[in-house]
Amino acid sequence: MIRSLQAVASSVARRLLTPWLIFLGFWAGIVAGSAPLFLTSPERTEWAWVYRRAALRMQAGEPVNVIEPVAYSYPPAMAMLTVPLSNCSPRLGAVGWLAVNSAALAVLMVACWRLCGGPRPFSPISGGWMLVFAGAMLLNLRYTIAPLQHQQFDLVIAALVVGGCWALGAGRKVAAGIGLGAATAMKCTPLLFFPWLLWRRQWLPAALLLAVGFGLNLLPDVLFPQQNGRLYVQDWLESFAAAPARHGPGEWFTEPSQNQSLSGTMARWFGRSESAILPSKDDRRQPENGGAVSLNSKRLILLRALVYGTDLLLILVTLAACGRPFQPLGLKPVEQPNENSTGDRSWPGPSQSGRRQWPHPTLQLAVEASAVCCLMLLLSPMTGKAHFVLMLLPCFVLIRAALIDQDRRLWPVIGLMAIAGPLTTKGVWGRDLGGAMLDWGMPTLYLALGLAGSWLAVRHVDQPVMAGEHRSP
Repeated sequence: MIRSLQAVASSVARRLLTPWLIFLGFWAGIVAGSAPLFLTSPERTEWAWVYRRAALRMQAGEPVNVIEPVAYSYPPAMAMLTVPLSNCSPRLGAVGWLAVNSAALAVLMVACWRLCGGPRPFSPISGGWMLVFAGAMLLNLRYTIAPLQHQQFDLVIAALVVGGCWALGAGRKVAAGIGLGAATAMKCTPLLFFPWLLWRRQWLPAALLLAVGFGLNLLPDVLFPQQNGRLYVQDWLESFAAAPARHGPGEWFTEPSQNQSLSGTMARWFGRSESAILPSKDDRRQPENGGAVSLNSKRLILLRALVYGTDLLLILVTLAACGRPFQPLGLKPVEQPNENSTGDRSWPGPSQSGRRQWPHPTLQLAVEASAVCCLMLLLSPMTGKAHFVLMLLPCFVLIRAALIDQDRRLWPVIGLMAIAGPLTTKGVWGRDLGGAMLDWGMPTLYLALGLAGSWLAVRHVDQPVMAGEHRSP
């Protein structure tokens, strides 16, 4: 009897604790490893120098999108959301920002895990699913840590994007629209989810995305109007958002090799982006053939044609791979309901106890959301390694399809991603070769492989992510 109880207790402990100890281990290790970066000289961190300074300027009614060596180049909503922490001391603000990022990391990890079909908390878990979690975390670990190293907003944005997709899969359309809209307000590139939501007939989330995204960027002019009478959105559009149109693809206010978007990499291949856009006070008034343009107009036209043509091709291939336009996404019944003579529906199984069996998302939602995340990074005018934290979702989806669905075609893709992403670091290859890999665009290849893997994973879209799992309202 005692041995039986001990066996049961041991089984329960393994079931309840083992998978979540792995989760907590990754989460705690990332947070603990990043904490010193927030707490050592907090007044010199990027959070204090960029976001906090922009929030203080906004509260004083001053412009926030000022072109300078260390510039705040984001929409005004991000500065507005930094206002509460900006009024604290630099050290207390850094501690608060670390807490926000720690919570965002937890949301991102759980949302990726659940969206690709990971078991619910404290549910039985197989060794295969443990490998999915550990493999996905390791494949994107370098980029998951990056936004914490730079104290940027990208971890929060990734949590809002993937969390919004998770909410969409759970049938919570309002929460999905608000989450994706808040991410769009801060970064703009999540706006790519708007046409995808229309493509999948998700009208309410699409409308909320626009309303929240634009509304949050108009709110600063109500709360902290500028003394010069200009709008914050107007400043951002003229100073930063329009820069690629004036200077050409790949030109941005940063070190050229750090821009791993498709336009940034192609610009380097063309010999363009030999230097970043110069931080001049008169930058927004410079003509297109100003000092930042290093190529003749014909080569610039060719570069634009290649970049924007490739962007369009990637979008069209993604649509063709996903297919089924204007078909609703997301929920697939666990079991078909029974209808009686009056037309009322009853659900078999546990519904007999008065609780309906809720449908659960198919893998299609995760695969298509993964493809949109890859496109966000590839099509952006500037994508740095801190932005790659969003690739955690594609990593989960691809490794899940390779291990759980046994899709052998994805193993070469995953292997190449491991080479093009985590291994392209100066700590592995040395400063010279590591820098050359950045110039060649190896991290860009990591993004492209994630997108190609999402195209291949479409074959699994009709499978429910967790057979036998039921949701209760």
